[in-house]
Amino acid sequence: MILLGGTAFEGPVPLADWAPDRRATGVFAICVPAEGDPGTAWQVLFVGEFDAAARTGEFARHARFSAWTAAAGDMARLHLAFHNMPSQDSRHREAIVRSLVAEYHPPAND
Repeated sequence: MILLGGTAFEGPVPLADWAPDRRATGVFAICVPAEGDPGTAWQVLFVGEFDAAARTGEFARHARFSAWTAAAGDMARLHLAFHNMPSQDSRHREAIVRSLVAEYHPPAND
């Protein structure tokens, strides 16, 4: 578990290993291990919303996937952290995404 913006996120887990629960709805962060501190510190590359319509493999088809891999330098470095939000209120998820983007300035959200 990692804290992003004071919110607990599950993971990060390697993106290739992510197997979402079909009911999963929330906010996700694509991140890579921070240089010089592997496994304990993370650089956030992208923050977005995740809904029940997304399934395993959807991330590879995401419009910003190439930006994630370019920023990571290697697809194998990509990890996913997830904050489950059972509420279906997309406005709440959007507010969290905006807040995290403002705090972390992830390069692939540009």
